[in-house]
Amino acid sequence: MQAMVKWVQLSSLNLDSNIMSGYFPPHNQQFEQILPKMTALTELHIKLMSQCGKLTKVLAALSPQLEVLDLSYNHLPISPSFCEVLSRMTALRELDMSWCSLNDPKVVLLTPALANCHALTSLHMDYLPLKSGAVVGALVSGLTQLQLLHLDNFCMKDHEVAELVRSLYHHHHLTSLNLSGNILANETGRALAKWPQLLCLEELGLGKLDTSAYADISVVEEALQQSLCFRRIVPSLKEGLVLQQATRDVCHRNTIRHTTLLSISYDPNRVMGSMLVCKK
Repeated sequence: MQAMVKWVQLSSLNLDSNIMSGYFPPHNQQFEQILPKMTALTELHIKLMSQCGKLTKVLAALSPQLEVLDLSYNHLPISPSFCEVLSRMTALRELDMSWCSLNDPKVVLLTPALANCHALTSLHMDYLPLKSGAVVGALVSGLTQLQLLHLDNFCMKDHEVAELVRSLYHHHHLTSLNLSGNILANETGRALAKWPQLLCLEELGLGKLDTSAYADISVVEEALQQSLCFRRIVPSLKEGLVLQQATRDVCHRNTIRHTTLLSISYDPNRVMGSMLVCKK
């Protein structure tokens, strides 16, 4: 507890349980007490913390000024108190809730809370055992400021992925999308090929399992091969079919082009960030 007292001035804290193994207090009781006093904290990583005890009070004690929050690999109790805290995180930029055993009712509860997170630009929700893709569509449809959306192995069927893509027509800032491990068949392929933002993506994950349930999505790759932005392939968490060689060649050429453009740029902000070279 004496060491924790010094944490009140921290702006960033990583308490992943593998780092804190054998040290973290049982049931997270001391952390619950110190959290409200950490008024300078803007970045918090508590991956796997539910192995140390229940998180209900920890989540309720989270500070609303957080900008980065990693809750991955936890059993998350989505309580009204947590939703209230989350809805007040208006500065939250990055949220990771992957592998959190969130079911459909829990995602429905999260939806209005996340709608208030107007600064949220990065959302990871990989490996969630949902029964309906409609619930995640409802959640992300209002988050038009997202730049990164990763839904790897989200248990979505082809028509559900297609409907999700159609809900992203107003997401003009999206540059990274991962749909790997879902059923990516004909309907998804057509939806992606017609999606205007496809050619503005810098990073895309379309890893497909090699089973009869996964059809050819070459129509998407043909569209990607016309892109000047696409330069990174999101690695899938499971082995699957790889993209066509022509698509990989375009990815490689765009990477070289982007690096060259940055090397001749006199704008320090662009050197530090990314340049949009696709045609609107």
